[in-house]
Amino acid sequence: MALRFAVERLEQGPDGLGSARFAALVAAPALEPLLRYPGHPWFVPTVVAAPQDVVPMARALATSLVEEHLATLRTLRRADLLVRNPSDLRVRLEELEGLSWSDLSVQDRAACPALLVLVGPEAGEPADASGLGPLLRQDLPIRILLLDGQDAPGAGPDPALLAVASGASWVGSTSPAFPEHLGTTLRAAFSAKGPSLVVLHAPSPERLGFPSDQTLEVARKAVAARVAPLFRFDPTGATLHERFDLSGNPEQTDADAFDAWLRDQRLLSERLDPAEQALAKRAVLARWDGLQALAGPPTVVAVAPAPPPPAPVVDRSDIEQELRLRLATNLRRLAHPRG
Repeated sequence: MALRFAVERLEQGPDGLGSARFAALVAAPALEPLLRYPGHPWFVPTVVAAPQDVVPMARALATSLVEEHLATLRTLRRADLLVRNPSDLRVRLEELEGLSWSDLSVQDRAACPALLVLVGPEAGEPADASGLGPLLRQDLPIRILLLDGQDAPGAGPDPALLAVASGASWVGSTSPAFPEHLGTTLRAAFSAKGPSLVVLHAPSPERLGFPSDQTLEVARKAVAARVAPLFRFDPTGATLHERFDLSGNPEQTDADAFDAWLRDQRLLSERLDPAEQALAKRAVLARWDGLQALAGPPTVVAVAPAPPPPAPVVDRSDIEQELRLRLATNLRRLAHPRG
């Protein structure tokens, strides 16, 4: 009966959503009318939450997805044991009841539907790294897509760099103007072992003052001017060089790329006086220089070899501690460019 119910749930499920590969939690109130069933753009179960409820709601939904996945695995493994009927059947059935998320293999974890949390720039406090930090520290299949609506570069903390500095989650910063990088980043984020955060550059024609049909061009210029640099951070890399990936950023051949980008933002350029424009430009270039330094040559940490005859042993914990210390020191400075 349990197996039949699981098959029916996968094939059909409530409202025909049984085959959905992920669920969605939307924390952008302005998008709510577009996300009500059956008019929302994903054929997946979707919940719209108030900004202040994002963190507890996401934790509850992701935990529910994990518990349902564990229940299905227990049913499948129980059926396999009953068919094989090993001599220690009773003991193994009892052990099966204690199966937890931490016991699962990478393949079993990957089979669990993830929770996509879509956070818009108008969501307020939960849209920054401090608000999302608790989710990024959870061992749950949570994928956060943050639409970065920061108007003036350098005016506030960089949410992607703050996320890198505050934990060991997979983090990406990408742009709709570079679809290949966007696709690769989203695939990697959904494949990450733990929670992941993707910051998507989302320039607003209304707030910045440019024609809406120029959105992709403005986004492209923002990447070229290093206002919205592309990068991926994978915490599983052995060195800082292996963890940071800046590939996909176009070469900056125009020394005035930032000024050209700013001229396209009529409302933004009118709001910033010359001193503020110069300060924003300095912050952008300093952040890019810092990213290049972090993604530079591989970091070598000297470890004294053990005496022979045993082979030299590298203490991975010392390396990890050194890498985390360097990351935290550099990223706190980069994430608060005006501090």
